[in-house]
Amino acid sequence: MDFSGESLEQLGQQARARIEAADKSMERAENLYVSAGLYLIEAKRRVDGEAPQGGKTAAWAKYLTDHCQIGKTRAWEVMAIAKGGMTAQELNARKNENRAPAFVWDFEVVMCEGGDDAFSRIRDKVKPNVDKDRFRLEAMVRKTAKRLTVAQLEAWIRLAPVYRSEMPVAA
Repeated sequence: MDFSGESLEQLGQQARARIEAADKSMERAENLYVSAGLYLIEAKRRVDGEAPQGGKTAAWAKYLTDHCQIGKTRAWEVMAIAKGGMTAQELNARKNENRAPAFVWDFEVVMCEGGDDAFSRIRDKVKPNVDKDRFRLEAMVRKTAKRLTVAQLEAWIRLAPVYRSEMPVAA
């Protein structure tokens, strides 16, 4: 694709339009995500070229906010699809996998903290499919693991057998 005649504003508008169209039409989603990703890749190349040394990340984030109305994570996901790193279906499956348990947990927390009799009656009738304590701990581990560097994760994995052998086994 030749982007030489497009301004940065046009690149952002085109990328955003393609992302919205991709979200609405899963039949054509893969091609639209690839197209949007190509626009974003070109826009990033240009923004990085115009940004002062050391300010590329901030310039890219500002560009995405001002011209595409998407976040950096969403932009990287769409660019990964364009580069062939993942498919739209893989991206959606990963997002759905991460969302489902969180919804159940949030719903249960709201009902428990509500204190209203109606909430209590609903809570007694609705039995979520997850063990709340286990889910809460797994969510904390996932959240913590995302913040760790590779070296910290490797150290954590090396220490895991020590703690695992000391932990009581559930009956």
